[in-house]
Amino acid sequence: MSLLGLYHPTPSLLHRLPAGLKLAALLVAAIGLFLIPYEIWLIAAAVGCLLLYAVGRIPVRLVWAQLKPIAFVVLFVSVPSGFSPACTPRS
Repeated sequence: MSLLGLYHPTPSLLHRLPAGLKLAALLVAAIGLFLIPYEIWLIAAAVGCLLLYAVGRIPVRLVWAQLKPIAFVVLFVSVPSGFSPACTPRS
């Protein structure tokens, strides 16, 4: 499956932004999420991604087509890591 086949052009604000600005925002978000030690911010980032899908007017079936290939990997990595001693609540 090609990612080019999943492109969905819409007249949204996100689609009209310059590519350089979107790449810079992606870089800042990636570095920020890597450095943040609190899980609540990771959950907030996931919710933010869903909101960006809504603002970009991306259909749910297309979102699922993008996320389906990595869903198994995400579950395979995140479920065992939840039982890791490193994931115990902070005091």
